Amino acid sequence: MKKKNNLIVIGLCAVLVLMGIGYAAFSSVLNITGTSNITSNWDIRITNITSSLHGGATNATEPTYDNENGLTASFSTNLVSPGDYAEYTITVENPYVIENA
Repeated sequence: MKKKNNLIVIGLCAVLVLMGIGYAAFSSVLNITGTSNITSNWDIRITNITSSLHGGATNATEPTYDNENGLTASFSTNLVSPGDYAEYTITVENPYVIENA
């Protein structure tokens, strides 16, 4: 019985040694180097505003946007009763076109 236990212990030790050797043989260091450059051109512009009024809501002023630079918009709403609300849909575009070189 003692001899059988000794053989099991020796066998398990041998398995551990083989696992360590296998791990060392198949492990490696992966080095990744490199650089990346990204360039882009943005020309974001507001091109339209529409309002959707619900309940007793009214436009205090009509929604407008700056046609010159397309970067600003303004709108104002009158809410008369609880539950009134207004939704504004603002269309934003990037009209930048890539030209073939």
